[in-house]
Amino acid sequence: YWSPLKDPLPEFMNKEENSFITSTPKRKPQVHSRENVYCPQDNFEEAFLLLLISESMANRDAVISRAPDQKDDRAVSLQNASAIYDLLSITMGMRGQYVLLSECLERAIKFAFDEFHLWYQLALSMMACGKKPLIVERRKLARQYLKVQ
Repeated sequence: YWSPLKDPLPEFMNKEENSFITSTPKRKPQVHSRENVYCPQDNFEEAFLLLLISESMANRDAVISRAPDQKDDRAVSLQNASAIYDLLSITMGMRGQYVLLSECLERAIKFAFDEFHLWYQLALSMMACGKKPLIVERRKLARQYLKVQ
């Protein structure tokens, strides 16, 4: 680990370029007759694809309303989404896909604005992919938002 006030260690920078997902596949890609068809190459890619689909569904079904009568629905959608983002953090971290992880976690903030651990995961993923200035900008926006409420 490194201090959050310093730049990340060199071995963590540009890790996505050397990750397993971006490297040459072990077998030839299958040719399909239709456009925009993807076939995972192994179990890991299949699980990763299913997690991305689950994340998309969680974002679609998220309860954003702050109305008091929707508190229970908001808690359930937050719990489901939080579990998905935790699994995405593990899988993308294993492959060094920190840029994609930070993009996914930024989408989570819209309905999980006051969840510390999602903000923490977002900050760590941004630090790992070298987006240090964006973390400061997001923090300022968060402070402004909390002052308004």
